[in-house]
Amino acid sequence: SIVVDVSQVVPDTVTPCSYGGGMDISSGVNGSAASPEGFVAVVASTVGGLVWGSMPVGERQAWLSALTTAEGAIAASRAGGVACGAGRVGAAERTAELVRATGMSGRDAAGVVKTADVLAVAPEVAESLATGAITTGHVDAIVAGLGAGECLAAVVDPAVLAAAVSEGVDGFKAGMRGWQARYNDDVDGSRLAARQHVRRRLAWSTTSDGMVRLSGELTPEV
Repeated sequence: SIVVDVSQVVPDTVTPCSYGGGMDISSGVNGSAASPEGFVAVVASTVGGLVWGSMPVGERQAWLSALTTAEGAIAASRAGGVACGAGRVGAAERTAELVRATGMSGRDAAGVVKTADVLAVAPEVAESLATGAITTGHVDAIVAGLGAGECLAAVVDPAVLAAAVSEGVDGFKAGMRGWQARYNDDVDGSRLAARQHVRRRLAWSTTSDGMVRLSGELTPEV
């Protein structure tokens, strides 16, 4: 295993600013000019030096937690970059920009743009993601698991954020189903059942080698 000496990464000990609070990045690692390449090099050299096979269990768990927190911080920062042009550029254009810049799929890029626009109206949620209080899984449970109106209502509801902070992703998802039912005044599930009934579909096609591919959405009972 390795131990990262922070003093060798950052010249002086500093107190990080709050998410979105602004930071001077005119100088970067070891006094060199900050750049995307330099950032990637520091991250790669740090995580690439981890020797997982000989790492004690407690240390491995600590690193897994740290990596998850870092993932959330990166996702929150990326969301800020994607959302900053929302007033001038539409979602389709920003999705195309992400595809060009990163090589990710159009579907994944569209999801990033959608998440970015949601976090833009919920700075408390964005900061919770950036600081590790919640994970990308919690955010996905809101953005991907709810309709557009429900999603915007959820991210500004303090009770939703409190639940995300206190629960794992699986428990949070279960709780959000209850939140969704209450939001739609559908505690008995009858409205949801009606919507599911309308959405039923089943399609099939034949592949080039003669296999039959099925695609559909069926109600839970079916």
